[in-house]
Amino acid sequence: LPKDKATPAVVAASYADGHARVWNVSEGRLVADFHAGHRDGESVMTIAADADGEKVVTGDAVGRVKLWDFSRITRAALAETFDAFGQDAGSPNKHVGNRRVMGRDDAMCVGYWQAHAVGACVSACQFFRAPAGGAPGETRGFFVTCGQDAVVSVWTDDGRHVGRFGSDRWRLHDESSWLSTAPPSGGDVVAPAEEEAEAEEE
Repeated sequence: LPKDKATPAVVAASYADGHARVWNVSEGRLVADFHAGHRDGESVMTIAADADGEKVVTGDAVGRVKLWDFSRITRAALAETFDAFGQDAGSPNKHVGNRRVMGRDDAMCVGYWQAHAVGACVSACQFFRAPAGGAPGETRGFFVTCGQDAVVSVWTDDGRHVGRFGSDRWRLHDESSWLSTAPPSGGDVVAPAEEEAEAEEE
């Protein structure tokens, strides 16, 4: 998350239980803790944030990624106290000491899609910025994912697929050269009960 030396050190971590947790390392406190919404039983293998700490991507053990708006969580992580965000901030039933721990309602899902071959773990992801092709010095955000399917893909920071290294040709500043010109839809995964019902129908 933000690397400004004047702000607290904040770390976002992924866990095998499918949770994403955000820690204010400067104070040793848990800021946010919630299930990242990947399918039940799937581990979140990797997590990355952009330079502002407001956009976050998580990748799971079966090739899917989820894109998040973490802006509210980041503001809380950098604040001295959660009280500045009102009584409705965070998860109402979870506290550490006298501090509320923010939860799933504070992280907005921007998109959720199959980024790598089904069953291929997403092993790493990383945000970066590159020239946007507009005014001199103008940049836009992207991120890279790599998986156990031996594929490395580039995506825009709103989830559009730019291309795969080694098999596609593209120009980052030219949207017409990208594989996808529309971002993926947001939303949560199918609930386990619904998955079982679908399996029975098949």
